[in-house]
Amino acid sequence: MKKGIIAFLVCLMLFTVIGCTPGDNGGGGDKNITVDEDITLLTLDEVVDMIGNESTDVGNYGVDTIKKYISPLWKSQIIYNESAFFVADKQGNAAPLGLSYKAARILSVRKSTALSGAAYAEGADYTLDASGRLALPSDSSIPVMPFSAYFPTYANDNDTNNWYYKHADGSKTGIINSSAPIRPYELAVTYIRTDAFGGEKPKSQLAALTGLIGKDTGTLNILFVGDSVIAGAGPSNTNAPNVPPYPDMVAQGWAAYTERTAKPVTGVHQIQSGAVNYLNGGVPGITAMQYKYVLDDNVSHMLYASDYTKGEAAAKVQGVLAMLDVADVVIIGLGANDGGGWDNGVGSPAGTFKLNMGIVIDKIRAANPSAAVVLVAPHKTHDNVYTDAALTVPLFGVNAAQYETALSELVADYTNIAVVKSYGVQLETLKSKPISNLIADGRNHPNDFLSRIFAQTVLTTVLKPNALEVYPVRNA
Repeated sequence: MKKGIIAFLVCLMLFTVIGCTPGDNGGGGDKNITVDEDITLLTLDEVVDMIGNESTDVGNYGVDTIKKYISPLWKSQIIYNESAFFVADKQGNAAPLGLSYKAARILSVRKSTALSGAAYAEGADYTLDASGRLALPSDSSIPVMPFSAYFPTYANDNDTNNWYYKHADGSKTGIINSSAPIRPYELAVTYIRTDAFGGEKPKSQLAALTGLIGKDTGTLNILFVGDSVIAGAGPSNTNAPNVPPYPDMVAQGWAAYTERTAKPVTGVHQIQSGAVNYLNGGVPGITAMQYKYVLDDNVSHMLYASDYTKGEAAAKVQGVLAMLDVADVVIIGLGANDGGGWDNGVGSPAGTFKLNMGIVIDKIRAANPSAAVVLVAPHKTHDNVYTDAALTVPLFGVNAAQYETALSELVADYTNIAVVKSYGVQLETLKSKPISNLIADGRNHPNDFLSRIFAQTVLTTVLKPNALEVYPVRNA
């Protein structure tokens, strides 16, 4: 009996060691997939001691910094370069600004466009209030975006390009529609948190994604299908701090954790052996119902689509269909336009969205039965933005949580499929962080930080448990 117990323990120890070998933390490998570990929170003093003399400054996004940009928000206790900016109220005052967590200690505050530049001075430029928020002293040098710049007044309510914001007091203004005017005010805040993450923590679902088993080495082909968020609207990208759209971060992060190169392609002729190849099939303005026309190679007959959306779809359709044939995984991010309030003022019902997504999945499976499918629900946008002057047509007419629920129900009908739990992470940040600090353009596209959340949650879903680095790094 004792010999049996000893043999069992030896086997268990060997399994544990083998399962934790460096380089075996990516997608696939073997089928001995463990579970995600919860991280025991350290105290502030413990985090500070672990940092020691190491610099916590992180520069622009790149190969040297990617692991800190994609470290899971719900696990790490050092949050690097969180996007934040102040908007003045009507009286010109800037209220204290909440972050994703109550900050236990601020490590640095910089302009997001100048991460190699001087940091703002604690005490002179900002303080940390009792609620763990950034507060500005009266003589702070941190810029505050004027109320009228973020909420402009329109001279002509008949201009259909105008969108409107309904304030808590019932008044109406316009709302900014570009990220460019926001960037000069945007900060990058690095801080320590000791409070627990209160929402649902995303988990690895690699065990369900059987099409990815054995894909942690060799060639990996990824097809991204979706709307403007997938296409790249929102993050800084080619401007400092150079955070790319989340499909790029996913592919680059996947490559970084499996010691491969990420290669963007526009056609299968560009596929590189041994690389993480990815094709972006995002089409701005498209819905789940409309994307089926792309998959049918029938863009000219796409219903209810603008000429612009049809043109974007036509430019990508052949690359999408060719990549679909060889894809190991298809990552689908649709729903932002399905939920648009212009659909009877309420958006497409969750049941309709679920039906259309089922059609999209079926068409993908018909073309490539072995490809894993990963579904990403749309994010939350401003609740009080309207596309008409009468304030009857909201920007997003449904509760996006219903779309994520619909996707979760849908996967029960399939195998080799998973839903990314990104919406709940965003909601958790919004308990303390204003929605304006997650939206790049004041309306509906994700900024750098929300794009990072998308990348973190997708990578957590498709990689082995505990694959992503957590900071501070703990000794094994």
